[in-house]
Amino acid sequence: MHAIIKVGTHQYDVTPGQIVTMEKIDGPVGSEVRFTDLLLVNNDKDVSVKPESKGAVVGKIIEQSRGEKITVFHKIRRKGHHKKQGHRQFYSKVEITGIEV
Repeated sequence: MHAIIKVGTHQYDVTPGQIVTMEKIDGPVGSEVRFTDLLLVNNDKDVSVKPESKGAVVGKIIEQSRGEKITVFHKIRRKGHHKKQGHRQFYSKVEITGIEV
């Protein structure tokens, strides 16, 4: 059994027992999260596309972390203008514990 869920602007294909790294989800480590925006649910027998919010995917936050630092550099040539910035994205690791249909 697997499902495709929508979290923010991203979509994830998840199965029970899988660990997914996604954008930061508010909540302490160890808390339970429910994703109710299901796009597809695939049982062993049938496939439901865009099910009417009857089901949910349940997960547990196992880690809150940050990604690696990236450097953003803007330059306008022949004008003497340049700007250098850094950025680190916040991420959450979520273990999918079950899919409720």
